[in-house]
Amino acid sequence: MSIESTNIILVHLGAGKHSDQNRQVLKALLALAIRHGDPRKNTDFTCPIGEDMRPFEDSFKALTGISRIVEDSELTNTGFGSSVTRYGDVFCDSSACALDIERGKLYQHALVMNSSRYPIENTIQELSEACSVHRMWSLGITPPLMRVGCVEPDPSLISSRMAQIYSDYKDSLDGESSIGKISHPQGVSDTVGIAVIKPARSIVTATSSGGNLFKEPGRIGCAGVVGSAIYSATSSTDQEITVTVMCSGNGEDIIQMGLAKSVCEHLIGHYREDSSLLACEMVADHVLNISPHFKLRALDDDYKELVYVGLVGYVELNERGKLRKLIFYYHTTQTMVFGYMTSGSQYEYRFSELRKGKREQMGEFLVR
Repeated sequence: MSIESTNIILVHLGAGKHSDQNRQVLKALLALAIRHGDPRKNTDFTCPIGEDMRPFEDSFKALTGISRIVEDSELTNTGFGSSVTRYGDVFCDSSACALDIERGKLYQHALVMNSSRYPIENTIQELSEACSVHRMWSLGITPPLMRVGCVEPDPSLISSRMAQIYSDYKDSLDGESSIGKISHPQGVSDTVGIAVIKPARSIVTATSSGGNLFKEPGRIGCAGVVGSAIYSATSSTDQEITVTVMCSGNGEDIIQMGLAKSVCEHLIGHYREDSSLLACEMVADHVLNISPHFKLRALDDDYKELVYVGLVGYVELNERGKLRKLIFYYHTTQTMVFGYMTSGSQYEYRFSELRKGKREQMGEFLVR
């Protein structure tokens, strides 16, 4: 494997309840996806690149190469094989943000209710186009920040497995019989996310999801809201710190909490190299402190409110040009799957499982 010098690629395949039988195939999927993060090989990506977007051009190419592999897999709940709506169609939500660390500027875009095989690529293209348009040449019209995508359902996105699940439950969905509890093992779990990081220079992050199985038409999940499933921020107050966060789990609760942005801002405000808490511990405390302030939609088996989220992120401390970099994760879901690779060929894969009797799992790694 090789990626552009100094790049860090971080990919997660969702937080939820992954089948243990898929442990090795998910590892292979992540490795394959990351191998496609070489921008020199992704010549298919073409879109207008204005001056503001120039620092992100290679990252856009790398990210779209990775996203094509992730979204084409039936094991992920996005693109092909996504969860179907109550009418048997596939619609995905996606969003992207690009942070220019040197200028401290964030660019973002979201595409919702999009029947597409590659929703992340669609979003990256629209982000680049919207931020490359010269307003003098476009009648001064404000480019949209969030847009509804292709609303014509694409039947080729429905996998044979999803078609069978829909067939099994169609009568119940039509109200002709009681639905009871869905007994099919899902095999795919929620929102995916990708980050291409150039330390001290830029971070491009994107996310997509097909949403809940049998979701109501028009439902928009956390992948379609920047600040919920993804966010990046930087600050240079007393020391330069940059953070990016990607979230998965119960989408409604992630939206309510504005989780990715909230965690980003908390770490920027409180995390330091000499902090008494690890970054992952600080994230855990923050999530558990803010969650009681919201009417959570996730419920446990006894129908009591439940914090059901997973996060993976990157923290970069820059003190007089000396970088300290780490990747952290935290989840209250049964599993969370992610991997990352650095330019030094440091590769890590985690199929993280909630330990018996525990309500949360967390950890972090120093990045060389």
